This record gives sequence, structure tokens and C-alpha cells, in this order.
Amino acid sequence: MSQTGFLPWVGEKYKESTPRILILGESHYGKPEEYSEDFTQWVVKEYAIDPEKRLRFFTTIANTITGHSGWMDDEKRQEFWHSVVFYNYVQELVGAGSRIRPSETMWHQAKESFFSTLDQLAPQIVIVLGKELSWYVQDALKERSFPDIHFCYWAHPAAPKYFKREEYFKEIQEVKSRFQ
Repeated sequence: MSQTGFLPWVGEKYKESTPRILILGESHYGKPEEYSEDFTQWVVKEYAIDPEKRLRFFTTIANTITGHSGWMDDEKRQEFWHSVVFYNYVQELVGAGSRIRPSETMWHQAKESFFSTLDQLAPQIVIVLGKELSWYVQDALKERSFPDIHFCYWAHPAAPKYFKREEYFKEIQEVKSRFQ
């Protein structure tokens, strides 16, 4: 992938999935020495797929998109994550721990990598996770449009007060039906 600091997670069956879904997170946290271009891929393998280490963040995303409730079994979880792309908008580590916000420079510099990723992976649906990320994506899309992509703007899955799982499931079902 050109102009990308972190290679996206691209599921093995993504290209033949209908519709093709890209899940867009905001950023990664870590110490500078932890950086590697395959960091996103490692995070998904480690925390979305590995049955011993999975995080609620990834479980909530998978459950919302599929309509599954509760703990998804290993086979279904792997099937889901191998059918989608996961990509973080900000293409550098923003700090050592959570709750550190990306700088304006980081947001601005991420735009071209985002556009490049959309061009190369050609998703049909992009699910944007988080209020602030949604603002930056909508602002970026004023510069360049992607008429063949439907963008869904969701609250961050770690914000239970704002994350409307049933509402988002209905939305994604309706959008997915356009591609069947």
C-alpha cells in the first residue's frame, strides 16, 4: 500500500465478500519502538481473532454488523474478520496510552493514505467509528468524493452511552441489502 504508515488488515475473503466492508478506526497507541507497518494486522490477529485475547471493542463491532448477540464462537468470529478490512485513519502512533488525541498534523497527514486505501481496496461500505473521526472523514470527503462507497457514521464502540447497537445493525442491514 502506498503512502500508508500501517498496512490495513485485509481479510482473506474480503475481495469476494458482498458487500465489501471497511471498518475505519481512529488510531493506534504504543511506544515508538513498537511501531511496525504491520501493527494493524497484528492488532486484529491478536485482539479480534485470538480466542484468548479478544477485546470487547472488536466483539462489539462484529456483533453489531452481524446481528449476533453475546460471545461469538471462534469460527464465526474468524469468518467475520476474514471477510472485512480494518484500517486506522491516523497513520502513526499517537502516544503510549489511550485517551491521547491525535494532533491536527496527524489528522491532516492521514488524508492521502486514507484516499489511497479506498482506491486500492474499493470497499462498498465504510463504517466510521467515533464522533471526532466522523468529522475528519466528512471534512476529507469535501476534497474528494467516492460516489460508489456508502459511509456509515457510528459512535465509538467503547462509548456505550452513545453506541446504538440495534440502530446501527438496522442501518447496516439496510445498506447491505443494496448490494445483494
